[in-house]
Amino acid sequence: MTNEGRRAAPGGSRRRSARPGTWLLATTLRRSRSQWRLLLGVVAVAVLASVLVTTLSLLVSATEQGGVRGALAAVPAEQTALDIRLVDPTIDVAEGRAIVSEAVDSVFAPAATTTSVGIAVSSFEPVLSLAGVTTDGPLPTLAYFGEYDEVAESATLTTGEWPGDASTDGVPVAIPSSAALALSVDVGDTVVVEAGGADVAAVVTGVFEPNDRTDEFWAVDRLAGAGYDPDFPDPSSSFYNPAVALGPLVVGTGSLAAAGIPVAFADLRFTPDFSHTTVDQVQPLLDRLDTADVDIPFRSNGVAGAIFTSTDVATAVNAVTAGLTVTRSTVAVVSLLLVVLAVAAMAQLARLFSDARSGERQLMRARGASRRDILALATVEAVAVAVVTAAATPPLASLVYRVLAAQGPMVAAGMPADAGLPAVTWLLAAVIAVVFVVVLVAPLLRADVSFAEGAQAAGRQRLASGIARSGIDVAVVAIAAIAYWQLQAYRTPVQETGSLAVDPVLVAGPALVLVATALVCVRLIPAASRLLERLGSGARGATVALAAWEIGRRPQRATAAVLLLSLSLAVGTFGLSFLTTWKQSQVDQASFAVGPPVRVDATGPATEAAPEGGGEPVMRRPMLIGGLGDSGDAGGIRASVLSLTPDARALLTTGRLGDLGGETIADGLGGGAASATGIDLPDGASGFAATVRLGDPGAPLAATAAEITAVIEEGGTRLLLLPLGRVDADGEPHDVQGELAPAARSDGLRFVGFQAKLVDTADEESAVERREESTDVLMADLAALVPGDSDDSDPARVPLAVPADAEWSGSSSPRTATLPPTDDVPDGWTLRVGVTVPVDLRVRARSYALVGWRPNAGVPTVLDAALAERLGVTSGSDLGVRTGGVPATLHVIAIAPRVPGAAPTADLLGPAPSLGGTPAEVAVVDTMLLARSLIEAGTEGPLVDEWWVDVPEGEAASYLAALPVGATAVSTDLLGERLQEAPLRVATQATLWVAIAASTLLAAVGFGVHSAAGLRSRRLELAQLRAIGYSRRRLVGLVATESLLMGVLGVVFGVSIGVLLAWLVGPLVAVSPTGAPTVPSVVVEVPALGIALLVAEVAAVLAAVVVLVSRSQRFTEPAHLLREGVQP
Repeated sequence: MTNEGRRAAPGGSRRRSARPGTWLLATTLRRSRSQWRLLLGVVAVAVLASVLVTTLSLLVSATEQGGVRGALAAVPAEQTALDIRLVDPTIDVAEGRAIVSEAVDSVFAPAATTTSVGIAVSSFEPVLSLAGVTTDGPLPTLAYFGEYDEVAESATLTTGEWPGDASTDGVPVAIPSSAALALSVDVGDTVVVEAGGADVAAVVTGVFEPNDRTDEFWAVDRLAGAGYDPDFPDPSSSFYNPAVALGPLVVGTGSLAAAGIPVAFADLRFTPDFSHTTVDQVQPLLDRLDTADVDIPFRSNGVAGAIFTSTDVATAVNAVTAGLTVTRSTVAVVSLLLVVLAVAAMAQLARLFSDARSGERQLMRARGASRRDILALATVEAVAVAVVTAAATPPLASLVYRVLAAQGPMVAAGMPADAGLPAVTWLLAAVIAVVFVVVLVAPLLRADVSFAEGAQAAGRQRLASGIARSGIDVAVVAIAAIAYWQLQAYRTPVQETGSLAVDPVLVAGPALVLVATALVCVRLIPAASRLLERLGSGARGATVALAAWEIGRRPQRATAAVLLLSLSLAVGTFGLSFLTTWKQSQVDQASFAVGPPVRVDATGPATEAAPEGGGEPVMRRPMLIGGLGDSGDAGGIRASVLSLTPDARALLTTGRLGDLGGETIADGLGGGAASATGIDLPDGASGFAATVRLGDPGAPLAATAAEITAVIEEGGTRLLLLPLGRVDADGEPHDVQGELAPAARSDGLRFVGFQAKLVDTADEESAVERREESTDVLMADLAALVPGDSDDSDPARVPLAVPADAEWSGSSSPRTATLPPTDDVPDGWTLRVGVTVPVDLRVRARSYALVGWRPNAGVPTVLDAALAERLGVTSGSDLGVRTGGVPATLHVIAIAPRVPGAAPTADLLGPAPSLGGTPAEVAVVDTMLLARSLIEAGTEGPLVDEWWVDVPEGEAASYLAALPVGATAVSTDLLGERLQEAPLRVATQATLWVAIAASTLLAAVGFGVHSAAGLRSRRLELAQLRAIGYSRRRLVGLVATESLLMGVLGVVFGVSIGVLLAWLVGPLVAVSPTGAPTVPSVVVEVPALGIALLVAEVAAVLAAVVVLVSRSQRFTEPAHLLREGVQP
């Protein structure tokens, strides 16, 4: 440094002037050319860390947006629809509809747009004439008009055309075909109705037939789509007064107002479209939905006399937000762990970069460079690295996202293939670059190092690091312990307020635990290095001794390498373990919720018979518990009853289901019901026939009849009810028969009894006074119906022989002190059951049955623990219940912790299946025993609600695809996949993929750069070893041994930290889709193979280091380095 480069400073001191910018740039370029390998490693780590963090940002924004839209789009329309009823509209319906639409838009906009359909219906009005004929019959004739938006989609014209606009000649209408047939009305006829104080001439332009009366469109119809009812209760009468009712008389749009017909009510259904909903709009939408039932009527004031709203959209959106919060929390946890790893990698790299330049800085200071010059030079170099990092990060992050989006789960979830390059991505990359500048320059801010200190640093280093000497690690461990204690009390990331905010303790807790365990390792690594040094000193040969001595001589350098490797492996191990644990948890939740491998609802195509391949009949019904032994109590506790066959119960003993309650259920209910007395039907039987007599021929009972139903057993596991017909109590024989539905016909059918439901057949005008009378229901000529030779022929009757020693029992509902008699069968008859006709038969029917089993006083039952605790009952208690309005008695024989398969199918089909949360309150019984009890009590209808099918693993998808169109089914495998690949869940997998990849890459690149920098700084030492006779091969072995020892330490500490983190934190952050604790609880899975691959990757890095040493030694001249005497 010359004197021209100095100037006088105040007070007589002197300071150096700043170097010109050209010197800084020129020096930076020269250093970059000479040390390009080191600089390339720095840039590689910086770009890698920045790309990984930025990729997470892209992933979160894209998956959250796509997840919210995909989840809302998957919600069935009936769950998101908003129904509004305007009662007694005070203005024109079209005007009122426009006002209501604006009110609805104020709730949904801008999050969603809405479309609406509506109907407007008049009151029942008196009909004055039909086709020119005055309606002056004994019963009044009533009709109502209806204006429908989509009637053409729900009904089919049988003749004529749909009505147009009203005119002065009359109101064009279309009438139901049932009314047209019953009243002899056709197209062109006129129906005169008195409406609005005037006679309205309705001109018939068309006749229609509802497509499906059970469709939701006809559910709100006054006649439920029947079109005609000759015995309809007159709505203007406070007591029952029958009238002839017809309708709706469908009119064109606006015809009600044009004809002056008063509207009784108008129903509007608004369906939202969430295809453009953003994440930021979800929370405000929920806030508006919370008060929609008040805001919409308020904004629609004056439209109608009363306004009622009904919708489940808030529940659907809440489920979506809960799923979003759960995924956001999980992603945030993993992201923060990755940020910790990235910061550690950059800090380690900055230290290596600074140490590699220490000799150069000392020479520069010795030749007159100021500290400011050195700092400016380092800043320029760091800024250059930062600019490259900031420029390369967004395009590379976008490329990584596209690779992630092409994976199967992301494609299945409907995630966008390209997230684009939003401004926030560039901003995040710039922030990371600035942070990296600070990290690179920070080591130069400490005090200058003299030549003596530099020489001392080249020798044996202090054993403890600065962090350990300061005690910061102890404080961090204490904070992590407090955070973990808070996590132990953690229940759900979903806040009661419905906020999308993430709990900071949940997010920071795992990262604090990671940092704390890593700092504990920082204290242990120097001790381990000293131990290795002692062990190595006794080893044969110089290679192991020198390697252990080097690690012990420079423990801080070894600590830095091992710490980075440990953190990388810890994050990778945690990512692999958590991903495996999370996936298995979804499968476990699905298995517990579904129960069997496949569950098929017994509705639609699957009503009458088991699905192809067989299945176990199951009943799942609501149950009202009226109190101990009191089956007639109308109050009580609502729960559900689940009936299972022995084979169905066996499906609940596999895997974890057995421990959760399946074993208790299977052991408690045992082998099921005893065999019943019965009469075998021939194979191929299509029905049953018999001759039945009710009453005494000499004393017939007036206005009394019995509805006879045969009880057919199928395969010993299922009972079918086959209606045979009604028999009057006239004491005369009556032939009755019934045919099974084609789907229910199978071999192995048995007749095991019949029901006789006594009913009063008198109408209001011919009611009879009764007295209690006893009589018999007799049956003879039992026969099976067998299909004829052709489809058109009548079925043939095959007589059935009844064994003389067959034991039959009688039962009655309500139960009596003694069972109805079944013996003393009169000559000429085969079966008998004694019945009593009560005085109050008109008010309450009475049911009797003759069955082939001993009537059961109580059905053995296993209660789930939650229901037992709520009822306060234990084993041995009796519960009087009603299911489907039929009484039954349950006898508690065991208490199960939980009941697998308790979740209703409907709860498992939506975008956010109802898993976890409040335990289901279920009583489990045997299917056959419950069916028998219900038959004894006079139940009607099918005795199967769903089928449980044991499908081999991996074949559920093909099995469901083969089911008839319209069948509703759910499977364990597909539900587990849906939980993993749902739009709001797939981000968890993708984030863990990134974390695992990040740990792998940072471990490889970081350890490789560290090794390369260490070798560069030790080139003189290695040359000295060569000078004293150490061969190149032994030198390579020395470095390989050093790397192996550090790698072993890194693997041991890293894998241990990762497994510990997964074990401590995994069960706390893995929750159900709704945010509730998982059922069953999370079991940590440690994938040995995946961790072995991570360790193999470390071995590959070590091999690369050995190759690097081998190549460097091949081209290194020791004599040149020894003459230099310094590190170049």
